[in-house]
Amino acid sequence: MSEITVSEQHKQAIELHQKIIVSANLAQQNIWDMCNGLKTMRDNKLYKELGYQNFEDYCENEVGTVSYTHLRAHET
Repeated sequence: MSEITVSEQHKQAIELHQKIIVSANLAQQNIWDMCNGLKTMRDNKLYKELGYQNFEDYCENEVGTVSYTHLRAHET
């Protein structure tokens, strides 16, 4: 029976790859959750309860305009 030797760099690459995949999956889930929350905040006008006149101001001040962009992409 012959042994297969795996280099340390290969091991490091596999470990890093697995970490990246887990992080990507978590990021996707978090973006999904954020978008669902933003949609509810907007649709129910709950941002007014926090003192904002409009949803865009809420997004810009509280979660960043990138989040509003995610929401629009999420809805298409």
